Amino acid sequence: MHTIKNFSKQGQRYKITAFEKNAYGFKIKYNNNRYYELILKDAPDRMIKVTLVNGIPKAGIKINNRKSYLSKVYVFDTDNLISKILYYTLNGTDIKTGTAVTEKIIFFHI
Repeated sequence: MHTIKNFSKQGQRYKITAFEKNAYGFKIKYNNNRYYELILKDAPDRMIKVTLVNGIPKAGIKINNRKSYLSKVYVFDTDNLISKILYYTLNGTDIKTGTAVTEKIIFFHI
């Protein structure tokens, strides 16, 4: 999992640290129906279902109430010693129409 700490810094990508992984938190569960469920700590109602579609792994999630394949998740947090997630931005593609979809999930107002 990757995160973008500060979008104003050119949006660099880097691997998250063990501390950040704990702060952002997610659970992974294998379902007997041959898919994985990823549940984000701060958005437990937003299960990500990872399956193979034509041999390619796809992450399915509802974005703006539309069944979509997830392409990017941006995690925006406070840049303090103890990170607090301010919001996620989900980007993906609507499964039915193929159009781009985006949703911002706000946890704390700046």
